[in-house]
Amino acid sequence: MLLTSPRTRRRRVRIQVQETLKRIRAEREQLCSSSQLSCDENSTVNRNPKETLADTTDNLFVSLDLNNGNAVDIELQNNESELLHIDCTEVGNITRREELASWAVTHNIPHNALSSLLQLTRKWLPHEGFPKDPRTLLKTERLIEISLIEGGSFYHFGVSTQILKILRDVELINVRLPHLEVFQNQPNLITLKIGVDGLPISRSSNLQFWPLLGKLDQDPYSRVFIISIFYGTTKPQNLNSYLGSFVEEMMEIEKVGIVFNNITYSLRIRCIVADAPARSFIKRIKSHNGYYGCEKCYRRGTYKNSRIIYPVKAPGDEYSDQSFKERWYEAHHKDISTSPLESLSLGMISQIPLDYMHLCLLGTMKKLLLVWTEGKRPYKLSNGQQNLVSKRLKSYRVHIPQEFARKCRGMNELKHWKATELRLFLIYVGPVALRKILDQRRYEHFLCYHTAIYILSLDLGDKKEWINFAQCLIDKFVTQIPILYYKELLVYNMHSLTHLCADVKVHGSLDNFSAFEFENYMQTLKRMLRSKSCHLSQVVRRVGEAEALRLKETVSKNQKLISVSKPNNCYVDNDGRIIVLEKQLTETVFVANRFRTKCNMESYPCESHKLGIHVVSDLTETDSFEICKSQISKKCLLLPLSEKKYFCVPMCNY
Repeated sequence: MLLTSPRTRRRRVRIQVQETLKRIRAEREQLCSSSQLSCDENSTVNRNPKETLADTTDNLFVSLDLNNGNAVDIELQNNESELLHIDCTEVGNITRREELASWAVTHNIPHNALSSLLQLTRKWLPHEGFPKDPRTLLKTERLIEISLIEGGSFYHFGVSTQILKILRDVELINVRLPHLEVFQNQPNLITLKIGVDGLPISRSSNLQFWPLLGKLDQDPYSRVFIISIFYGTTKPQNLNSYLGSFVEEMMEIEKVGIVFNNITYSLRIRCIVADAPARSFIKRIKSHNGYYGCEKCYRRGTYKNSRIIYPVKAPGDEYSDQSFKERWYEAHHKDISTSPLESLSLGMISQIPLDYMHLCLLGTMKKLLLVWTEGKRPYKLSNGQQNLVSKRLKSYRVHIPQEFARKCRGMNELKHWKATELRLFLIYVGPVALRKILDQRRYEHFLCYHTAIYILSLDLGDKKEWINFAQCLIDKFVTQIPILYYKELLVYNMHSLTHLCADVKVHGSLDNFSAFEFENYMQTLKRMLRSKSCHLSQVVRRVGEAEALRLKETVSKNQKLISVSKPNNCYVDNDGRIIVLEKQLTETVFVANRFRTKCNMESYPCESHKLGIHVVSDLTETDSFEICKSQISKKCLLLPLSEKKYFCVPMCNY
């Protein structure tokens, strides 16, 4: 906080006292009027046993204790006298101030707009004690200590403060943790998921943020918070300066833990999520487009047509945490210096997994779509086929449940598709949209990829046989790429697919180590900027305002809403029946109809009903039945195949 002079403090307190006296007079007049008492100069109104307002002397003496411990005595000329003790932090209606501050932070209201609003509120509600300055209302930090490091500026928010805030606000939930050696014999273990990525501020400059984000796995609201943030025209030039503060704090936490309510929690990093360039940066290894760019195995790539490809052949030696630490394969490492992350209880191979958002969706799936729309013959679809796929995708928009923020767009907008749209296409919509469009061999080839990613997106628990089956499908998919398409597609992304199942065996379903949560927060981070200068200071202040208010979430990530309106009313019950909810009788009882006929989807690499995927028909509209909420197992996405037939696929991790 900025230091203020005694004169300024006295002036501010004098104004608060005057406003308080006005409110006291108004309350006194109201009380006198309601009790039919005469409010002359000799009347006295008792507000409480400790405060009495008497009109017997000519001077008013007020004593206030400020936050810094200094007493300020003010003597004002007035017709009323009283020894009045006022706490400056308690002046006015705190509840209304907090409500206004929460509204401003939630809706990202700029300070200039909030300042105008405060002027109006002070005019309309003069006795409520609203401040003039929005920085006072939002408790904005005035002085910020920003560090200068190589390549830009840096600010460290801290890990322990964020964890304590979560422990104070919510009750932690139990989650399934990987069977890693670093997690053994750790009492009261809580785990962190870390995200690292760059964020361009604008298209007209090279200015960018490199935030270090975190999420506590046991947090029921799955909140993302900032640990550190770098700001400059390039990525951080010195990895030790960028990660140093985080690593030092984590080393201390690993030694002593985090104490809350007399309970000592052990905190460990579960995984670090980043795209390929960011992973090579924080691990100090060769880039993904280098000869030894694979992060999971010792395989030398081949240079062909301006790219490094990995021909299909026998698997190479796979890296392990021990081989990485002991530098068994020097060609994989960038130099002799080590990453600061190696000082932590962290497996540099097992706990820094491949990110399926960039690898499977923005990488492989988008590349296949570009081959089908912009590639060469015979791989490219005709204009008529592309238009038919686009027509189907647009018709599916009304059938997409509310859990999907982005609906389907046409193939003509493919370059603008986001990762969520690619996920929707790959896991749910693609088998129907490409049906009878691709030739049979390429369609079955796509279904191998679709089925493998669908299996890996499920919460399979200890069912390793399904993960092994997905591994076989991915191997088949990658092996057939040079046969059905061309060898130049066997780049880093395509090769890394063969290592994806190993990460799923450690961390669980793909969503457990995806970057979606962190990518969503990036947009929140970008919306914190309001002016064209002092970008880092703005972010620090906006984060401080939100933390000062301690805004609480209202919806848990585990909370599932049951709906009876289309397209959100198709579910699977505990008996495996595909049902459609028609109406709700009570809070937990619904009226439902079921599909009588279920069959397998053709061309799948396995019987689709084993995955819960069916082609359904014959909806019974006359044979309705009641079903309880506890009997509903999963939500389904229902897409039309014909007038009365539907493609039904259960949603992953619902």
